[in-house]
Amino acid sequence: MARRSFGMKLFLGVVKAISNANKADKRGMPKTARGSQSATKECPRCHDYFKGAVCPYCADKFYALKEMEGRRACEERGVAKATDFLLPIPQGYQIYKRMLFVAGISYRKEDASLFIRDSRQTLEFERELNNPKDKNAIKLIGVTPTSRYFVGYVPKEISKLLVKTGLLDKVEPRLDRTYHGIKDYVEIRFQIIGLKENKKQFDAFLKNQPADADQKIFFKFFGLLIPRGLTTEQAKQTINEHREKLSVHDPSQLEEYYAYMGILEEFDDKEFRSSYEVKKTSNDILNEALYQLKQEGNTYADLDIQDVVDRVIKLKPELERG
Repeated sequence: MARRSFGMKLFLGVVKAISNANKADKRGMPKTARGSQSATKECPRCHDYFKGAVCPYCADKFYALKEMEGRRACEERGVAKATDFLLPIPQGYQIYKRMLFVAGISYRKEDASLFIRDSRQTLEFERELNNPKDKNAIKLIGVTPTSRYFVGYVPKEISKLLVKTGLLDKVEPRLDRTYHGIKDYVEIRFQIIGLKENKKQFDAFLKNQPADADQKIFFKFFGLLIPRGLTTEQAKQTINEHREKLSVHDPSQLEEYYAYMGILEEFDDKEFRSSYEVKKTSNDILNEALYQLKQEGNTYADLDIQDVVDRVIKLKPELERG
């Protein structure tokens, strides 16, 4: 139970802020009390500019979930070093994509650790043409005044975008934050920035991509129809509208969704599975375990993760590590 309390507090704080803002509008309170809707402000967390009471990026499911999971992981492993970077954006440039996490970093822990513990760090892209698993693979190289470290890869969907649009040589990574636990947990977060004139090309490609797995999970969780050919942009719009309604009328359902996603994230994490001595679990088995626990009167938000692990192993004993 204690494992999830911090993440839930973070989520509920976001929901409460959105809810309070909407209630204030209905009561006719002066908008200046919480920021004018016509004013443009900079979010202190993600540094994006937005209008309204709450930054839409930081209220977004994916970013909020990643942030709470990252903070929870640091709490549990013990933070030896957590550093924010975000150097000034060059004139004429803007953020293309924020809150990206280095992929494959668990296989590059030694280099990632050395990079994080170094000084005056920046990142560079480096195409990996001979990668047998991904023809669009792009390495992330950690650069310091004295060394270069291969710390991992750009997430697949983003590397594909950069290669297909020909924008790889026109953008650059902007180091956002690094985490280093007392044990061997490491995490590197970054943004992609580029010239303002090329941003439309980047966005157009991204918007026309098929809806991703996480977006489809949202639709299924709330019983929403998934139209054929649903794109990322269409899914995002529907999700934002549905989430905004729930934040006002039924925030407990949003809490359940976030808790459910948190459980999926846990079981997808190699270190989590190792510490709980459970093998990689299919979503079918995990969902069946969760369904049974729900039928017994539990909620996702109140479930102890150990109970979920136990139920998974009860359903399929061979998933227990020997």
